[in-house]
Amino acid sequence: MKKIKFLLILLAFILVCINVFAATTPPFNVTVSGKGKQAIVFIPGFTCSGDVWKETTAELSKNFKCYTLTMPGFAGQKAQDDPSLNGWENEIIEFIKSEKIEKPIIIGHSMGGVLALMLAADHPDKIAKIVVVDALPCLSAVFNPNFKSVENPDCSQQIATYTKMDDTKFAQAQAAGIKRLVADTTKYNLITNGVCKPTVKPTLKCIAICRIPT
Repeated sequence: MKKIKFLLILLAFILVCINVFAATTPPFNVTVSGKGKQAIVFIPGFTCSGDVWKETTAELSKNFKCYTLTMPGFAGQKAQDDPSLNGWENEIIEFIKSEKIEKPIIIGHSMGGVLALMLAADHPDKIAKIVVVDALPCLSAVFNPNFKSVENPDCSQQIATYTKMDDTKFAQAQAAGIKRLVADTTKYNLITNGVCKPTVKPTLKCIAICRIPT
């Protein structure tokens, strides 16, 4: 009888541990550095590792506690079956809550900047400030003067274009894009072969999501 009770208690303990672990482990990778009363959360751009922020966090971690994210499906991170910016926004907020991070500053580049805008718009009570680097709420509006925002845009064409590419064509397209965005030519190979490299293509769904705050 005592043995049965012990096994039941042990099983209950294991289940509690599993639930707690599942509830507090985010789908993205987090690197923590520095100390300070004010926290900063860094979100990289599309396909990029959190390593893009290394030079920035090396300086800011002297006075701030820095949380650097690498999103699922990028730079060796396990991909999600159905990723979305809305899902990532919710998961980042849950991470902030679970870690008891008091009103962090969000710094985001490109796609990460869009996430920063979304977080500030939807959770102003949880975010102190945002810094947006090379990001727009909706890229399509820049190229199309007749663009009109819709709540649920059809991005199937963009998704199909990227998912049909083989690895070589995708790498070529990425390299061409990097050359238009990076001033320091010595960083091309570092970016395309290291810090900005997708793990699998399902995450490409995220690039097509358009959102303009109302």
